Amino acid sequence: MKERILFSFQTALLFFGTPLLVYFSYLIFICAYKKKTKKMNNKIAGYLAIIAIAGIVFSFFFSFYVRYDLVSKGYYICYKQSIFAPSEYVISKDMCK
Repeated sequence: MKERILFSFQTALLFFGTPLLVYFSYLIFICAYKKKTKKMNNKIAGYLAIIAIAGIVFSFFFSFYVRYDLVSKGYYICYKQSIFAPSEYVISKDMCK
């Protein structure tokens, strides 16, 4: 494995939230283009919301799994400047910035 591994919880979350974001962007674009309100299909929005929520749960548990797996293999976790910064795992504490 590599000496330095970066893992981002937000990347996995974005993957599952994209369909819902695209659907709402489409609705906003159509409303602006036709200049009248368009009725939202609650069935489609509901399914996309379920996918987004499942993605949040999956991403949360997957990030804990990655953390546990890498720490059990001897990697160290570097300090993050921000909560939104990706987690950095290194093989030696000296490699942290």
